[in-house]
Amino acid sequence: MRLAQATVVNLASLHVVKGTGRLLCPGLGSCLAVCALDPVTNVAGVAHLMLPKAPDNVSETLAPKFVDSGLETLLVKLAELGANRANLLFAATGGSQLFSFGVQNQSDLGLRNAEAFRNFAKTHELTVVAADLGGTSGRSLSFTIDSGEVLIRTLAQGEMTLCNFRSRNEK
Repeated sequence: MRLAQATVVNLASLHVVKGTGRLLCPGLGSCLAVCALDPVTNVAGVAHLMLPKAPDNVSETLAPKFVDSGLETLLVKLAELGANRANLLFAATGGSQLFSFGVQNQSDLGLRNAEAFRNFAKTHELTVVAADLGGTSGRSLSFTIDSGEVLIRTLAQGEMTLCNFRSRNEK
């Protein structure tokens, strides 16, 4: 079996595609990877977000750096390729606290990023199929558009399926 062509979605960026492919987000710590798929139009995307809230009047270039403006931009870019908002399915991972020093406090960036995602999803009524947020382990994400499979890899647990958008097997 031939693997789909892979595109790495780097920190503070996003990538959308219509058709086939594989989107990768390596090295997720406190940052988030948010995947989206419209299974009807076959439009998909991933955002690799690093901070919870954008400053006022954030530029389009910097928007993917932040959870709120990055997700807004992701929705716009998916729609530009023909995605129907009502069909979109979402999955998210990341938001770890890699260096806790035995103390959890309100400045925990991973926790704040995860909360920003949850708030955005609720406010915008996104259909979140699966989320693996928080914890103390870094992750990498692989999203194969053709199959709809979203995989997470950690050093401690190896590879696991977060969800499959096409079969709606949720974790």
